[in-house]
Amino acid sequence: MARVQSLFTSEFLASGLGPEFYAFLKRITEAKSKAEEHSHVTDELGSLSAKMGLPDVSSARMKDYLIRLIHCFMLGHNVDFGIIYAIMASQSGETAAERRVGYLACTLFLGDNDDLGIMLINTLQRDLKSSNFLDRCVALNAICYLHHDEMTSTVLDSVIASMDFPKQIVRRKAVMTLFCMYQRSPDLLDRVEPFFRGALVDKDQSVVFAGLSIWKEIMCRGQEEAERYEDMLPVFIQIMNQIMKNHVHRSFHYHGVTAPWAQVACLQILGAYIKHGVGSQQELYQLTTECLSLVERKVDAAYAIILECIRLLNSMDTLFLESMISAEDRNPFQILDGFLRSTNHNLKYLGLLGIEETDRNLWCEEWRDGTLLADAVEIAGSDNTLVFKAVDLLDSIIGDTSMLRVIYPKIQKAVENCSTTSAIQAHISRWFLDKLDLEGVDVWYIETAIAILSPVKKTIDEEYVSAICDRMKSELEDEIESTNFRDAAVSSFYKMLKSNNQDQISPALLDLAFSTLSEYTYLCSTCTEADVMWQLQKWAVILKDDLQQIQALQAIKHCMSRSRTWHADLKNILNAFRRSPMQEKQTIACEMLDMIVDSQFEKMLQDTNVTSLAIPTKLVVNPNRPQKPSRYLDEGKATDPQTLDTITDVRSYSPASLQQKRSQQRFDKGKSVLSPRQKADEESMVASLMALELEQSTEEQPLETESFGELWLKYAAEHKTSVEHYPMQTITDLISTQWNFYIVQVIGQELIAAQEGEQVLLHGNVTDSSVELTIRSPNRSVLNRFLSTYSI
Repeated sequence: MARVQSLFTSEFLASGLGPEFYAFLKRITEAKSKAEEHSHVTDELGSLSAKMGLPDVSSARMKDYLIRLIHCFMLGHNVDFGIIYAIMASQSGETAAERRVGYLACTLFLGDNDDLGIMLINTLQRDLKSSNFLDRCVALNAICYLHHDEMTSTVLDSVIASMDFPKQIVRRKAVMTLFCMYQRSPDLLDRVEPFFRGALVDKDQSVVFAGLSIWKEIMCRGQEEAERYEDMLPVFIQIMNQIMKNHVHRSFHYHGVTAPWAQVACLQILGAYIKHGVGSQQELYQLTTECLSLVERKVDAAYAIILECIRLLNSMDTLFLESMISAEDRNPFQILDGFLRSTNHNLKYLGLLGIEETDRNLWCEEWRDGTLLADAVEIAGSDNTLVFKAVDLLDSIIGDTSMLRVIYPKIQKAVENCSTTSAIQAHISRWFLDKLDLEGVDVWYIETAIAILSPVKKTIDEEYVSAICDRMKSELEDEIESTNFRDAAVSSFYKMLKSNNQDQISPALLDLAFSTLSEYTYLCSTCTEADVMWQLQKWAVILKDDLQQIQALQAIKHCMSRSRTWHADLKNILNAFRRSPMQEKQTIACEMLDMIVDSQFEKMLQDTNVTSLAIPTKLVVNPNRPQKPSRYLDEGKATDPQTLDTITDVRSYSPASLQQKRSQQRFDKGKSVLSPRQKADEESMVASLMALELEQSTEEQPLETESFGELWLKYAAEHKTSVEHYPMQTITDLISTQWNFYIVQVIGQELIAAQEGEQVLLHGNVTDSSVELTIRSPNRSVLNRFLSTYSI
């Protein structure tokens, strides 16, 4: 029953084909592999070869076989055995549809100058003389696709005779067939030219429009054709006027536009005349502007007509156009402004194509500053066609940096918007930097180059970035009379580091940033040493490259030496780097730790508005805090809410106000010395911040592996978890800087670590897919406190 239902679907019944064809298609479409499909087609070809060779096969059955054979041919299989049957079907088919299938198979199976093609000549001549217009149509279609030297001369007269057939469809196909024969044998032009001319004055418009497409191909070949057929110009102008006056059957209307493709063909023909100096420019100018006014507010196919009108106008002399525009006080190219301002990419691209072909002297004033072109680059996103066209146009009009300054904001947004399309981002950035590089280096050059290179990540060639960085570095070093370059460089690099939180900046640009901030931060008027140190500290954690981390630490070290201050979180980072297997990192970390314990250096309490890199967001009781009941809570005693509010009142300060209000705090071997305070609110604020960030500066002796193992066996509270896979170096940096562990030992893909005081121990195992972590503590309360503190 299911098979019967499938055979009576509407698609199957409409096809007029047998169930065997339907079953063949079903097997092909359900094939699971190419080999299975090949097997089905091979079996089908074998079956068809046997069936088509049987005697007394009806023409209807042969039609079904040929259609299945055509499907096998389209799948890439050899069907040469079926050529003779296709020729026979075209000769002896009982109906026009059966003969049409035979002709179709012949056009597909027969190659150029195939010997078997001669067998079709008599059949073609018979059908071209038939009174049935269907027979003539299938024969004319076949001639267009069959190429045989002997066929052209034998059927030419019959094709020409079809130009007088009463049915317009036959005349239309006949003129197109003559054009195909002319393309294969150009020496036939003198013979067929009168019929091409006759097609333009045919009583049926479809034949006229078919003739237009033929003359478009002829006229666009060169100057010789334009001069030879100068007498045809009035005919084309007349056809164009008839279309514009709507003297066309409504069946040729498309979305409110009259015969759009015929108008395009006419405009292209007229453009060929103007290009080669044939015809009156004023007459064609009036015709073109009238056409523009008719399609100005229409859509779809009207856009193609507008583009062809613009091209036709651009074929005219520029001085003539300027005089006509001045006389009429109306610029016909102004129509492109709406396309340039459109948010639709296709329409904007049409506008770009139009102004690309327009002389720059004819541009509207709004186009010349590059703003609209830069807007196209900005909104293009991942549309590389629109981006490349707009950039090419910008490249052609930019003469100095004044225009670069105008379009820079939009270019900057474009670079940021296409961050997911690296090729487009690199193309825009490199083009802008090339233009920028043509001028001398100034403050704007430095600020702009850094701003453009910052969001492009690592998509631009590193050597190219290095060359730009070397130029800026040279200018910074050579600056003598003022410090404007250095001030701008420091400010720009500070903004770059602040706005990025991923290791995606070019290494060459980062190297220049670290060296500039290291040497010239004190000259900056927009940021302080403390601000710069905080960003450098952040990047020391973000970066994965050891050498870049060292450069960041060196920059921090120089800033510390000048400002005599250091941020609270720096110590944890240095402790982690001190345990690094890389000697250079160990050395600089130790040097900076020695600077921290020096009483000349002041520890800066971090602004509570800024998320700490190393300190958890939840407050925990410090087991090593000083025992001062007046300032710290006692866990064993109840505390009234008023006292709790006073102690935990942590206020928010900006870095500048915090620097003015903080007390003179000194650390010397674990002892905290506070300067006198004049106000009670200052004492409460500093005490609360110390409760949050006070650390022991006295370094305890690191835990040995053997002692770690003894404690591991003693601790009963255990928690296991797994995190995303990272390299071993990343894991060690993470637990050192973020969880305040120190590494006891790393062996292969395993590590052991402990927190200060050895209250929490950790074992890590890096697998192919994840990192397995086991955490142990003496009791469950200590373990839960640790887990809740770090949200594990």
